[in-house]
Amino acid sequence: MEKEPATADDHQNKLYTPMSNQDPVVDKVADMDPGSGSGPGTNSSGQFAYEYPNWRDNGEFNFYTDNNLQLDMGTQQPFVHTSQSNMMSPANVGSVITPASPAEYVMHLQQYQNMRLEQGMKTENGNNASTAGASAGSVAPSGPPGSANGSGQFLPFIPPFLNPQALMGQYSGAVPGPYPMQPMPIPYPVPAKSEPPQPRTKVKPCDHCRRRKIKCVMVPDSNTCKMCQNKGMKCTFIDSSTGGTKRSFSSPENDAKRHKFEDPSIVPPPNVPLRETLPIKDYATMQGHSLLKKTLSLQYPRSSFYVGPTSIYDRLFLENVVLDKIDQFQLNKAYSIRKVANDVQFTLRDDFTEDLYEKSEWDVDSVERYVAPHGQKLIDLYFRTVHPSFPILHKKVVLEKYSRTHREFGAPLLAGLYCLAIQWWDYDPHLSQFPKPNVVSLHKFALKTFSDVIQRPKLSAVQAGLLLLQCRSSGSQDNNWLLCSQVVALAEELGLGLDCANWRLPRWERGLRKRLAWAVYIQDKWSSLVESRPSHIIEGKNWQVQMVASEDFPDKGDADQQKDGSADYENGEALFRQLITLSQILSEILDTFYTMHSIETVTTIDEVLKLAKPLQLKLRNWYHSLPETLQMNTLKPRKFNSNGYLQLAYFATEITLHRRIISALHAQKNECQPELVRVCRSAAQARLTASIEFTRNLKPEHIQSFWQSAAVNNFALIGIFATILYVTSDSTEEANGFKQQLFDYRWILKINSKSFDIVGEALSKIDGLIKNIPGLMGDYKDPSTAVPVETEVDGESRSDTSQSERSDRAAEQSEK
Repeated sequence: MEKEPATADDHQNKLYTPMSNQDPVVDKVADMDPGSGSGPGTNSSGQFAYEYPNWRDNGEFNFYTDNNLQLDMGTQQPFVHTSQSNMMSPANVGSVITPASPAEYVMHLQQYQNMRLEQGMKTENGNNASTAGASAGSVAPSGPPGSANGSGQFLPFIPPFLNPQALMGQYSGAVPGPYPMQPMPIPYPVPAKSEPPQPRTKVKPCDHCRRRKIKCVMVPDSNTCKMCQNKGMKCTFIDSSTGGTKRSFSSPENDAKRHKFEDPSIVPPPNVPLRETLPIKDYATMQGHSLLKKTLSLQYPRSSFYVGPTSIYDRLFLENVVLDKIDQFQLNKAYSIRKVANDVQFTLRDDFTEDLYEKSEWDVDSVERYVAPHGQKLIDLYFRTVHPSFPILHKKVVLEKYSRTHREFGAPLLAGLYCLAIQWWDYDPHLSQFPKPNVVSLHKFALKTFSDVIQRPKLSAVQAGLLLLQCRSSGSQDNNWLLCSQVVALAEELGLGLDCANWRLPRWERGLRKRLAWAVYIQDKWSSLVESRPSHIIEGKNWQVQMVASEDFPDKGDADQQKDGSADYENGEALFRQLITLSQILSEILDTFYTMHSIETVTTIDEVLKLAKPLQLKLRNWYHSLPETLQMNTLKPRKFNSNGYLQLAYFATEITLHRRIISALHAQKNECQPELVRVCRSAAQARLTASIEFTRNLKPEHIQSFWQSAAVNNFALIGIFATILYVTSDSTEEANGFKQQLFDYRWILKINSKSFDIVGEALSKIDGLIKNIPGLMGDYKDPSTAVPVETEVDGESRSDTSQSERSDRAAEQSEK
């Protein structure tokens, strides 16, 4: 007997039958299309088996009988099925219809499920209308997304389904056939069955997919959905509650747990809008010109590790391996080996994971929010003030990357750059109009993120460590040696101690490696001095780097260098090269007198003086060979001058040498000839007097310039040396003289401490020691009334000779 057509009441009495888990909706689109020749609606010959007058009677097609759709929406009418209408339009009163084909039905079902998912996510996010005070007519579902509440109702919403009748004219001739309407083209991408499953966590659709009310399908290993990728659009999500947030791949709860600021001393950055540009994932494949395409140790997301001579990857059998066009071959999916010279290889590791990518992006976004929107101004300020005398970055590379997005930087590198540049915030006409960022929290956050990047060796990680060592803030703990040791270890991983002159690398990267290597060398030697730890770098054994030449400094002055408060590039290059030479002399002094072995074996004053004489000559020759541009009295109008920390380093090196002489002399004072004691102590006093005068003569151009990290301890070393001479004095008169020099020096530091925080920290270190020495702080007199001690060298008063001449005279006497 022929089945009677279903009425509206019959449909309303049916229950909704969910789709099978084995047949996801997105796959049924293709299965149920009459033109596909497959699926539950086809027979063995591939012809469509359902008859259109009866297709809705099949058990699979209960979509429009869902009682949950019978909503009491006020002005909106319930869904009804009529035989007079062949259209579906919930917005039209009393005229809501059945679809024209199974494919159209599945499209509507997919849209319906998207809306149910969105409604459930709103419920989970706390927008539950069933809380106290909610109206009786707005009962929210408490179950999973799409579930009904106790009354069988959902929160009111209007499903914006398309109107098939209005679109019929557009597609009426698409496919010939006897059907009342051809299947509508599905307006969303249909993933193949072989694609990886989407994350189980619920992800809100992006702006574009939300407006279209289509499923937002993520592209694997990407930060965009298929629809936006196909249309070349930016995949974003705008949350009305916050004004603008970035799309997240995880639930808000997990994201908050993973990315929260756990240290209560770190003040989170302000929530300000940032550029949403995605970083380049592989410089080697990017379009257009870039300095980064053929680099070895700056590639994202690859880390590089120097292959040492005892590695399993022996160079003998590597000579027989077939290499590609960049002298590289693949070990496995994650590792490859690249030859940069006949006897030098590096292991390259692909570090990319979606979690790492997301966390790195969140970290660098946090750094940028601390200073936004002033990031570009601070970068320009850094290259004007710090970079000329501390050339560890490549200016064009930094500017190229930042012009695309801040997300191409590691968080600690960008934070270190900002922390240093903020010191000159008030000297920029634009920045001075705004309040300074929270540099203490920014620095603490940078130190925490540095522990992540050291696991993935790149030149940028070494640069970040060196920058962070220069901007030690008062709010952080003094663990300079640990940080310095990590930087040296990174340099060893990257092979920075090797001679890269003939490596098959871009010329600019070879120059950067040399400058960066010598910056690590300088940091290691001066940290070894101020922290009293054994140096990690041994020249001639694990250090073969050639001295930097003029061609290794490609960043020359530009228009920005003409601005007030800039440093001189040419002067900075000469200063950096002279500091390398001075650090080599310091290294010899430390190896000769301050290793554990030398302290036990070099004990007599005769041995100490014999070993000190050639070192003293090297120091004198270094000082007299300085160009005029590096002298303290060479200043340019409205320019910063970094000669101060080079001269301070010289006095610290001199004091370190004479400190060992005074120590040996004091240990054998009963056995030494009085004349030898007088000459040695007179030379030491000359060094002390010269260093105090140097501090007294510092100009604002020196004080407000860049100072390297050892400056605090080097200033403190001058006061400590005066204390050593005080406690080793043989007479009360001599002790009083050194006491007056010590407090004269303290006064100089005190009056400069307000504008020069480095000397303020040095003063605190000095006072922390001398307050415990009897006879010093107890009967301390106001140093403002103290007259500087006039010392004589061979009958000449201080007014008759310059400080360098007096120092040289005393040195000549000690050498005799």
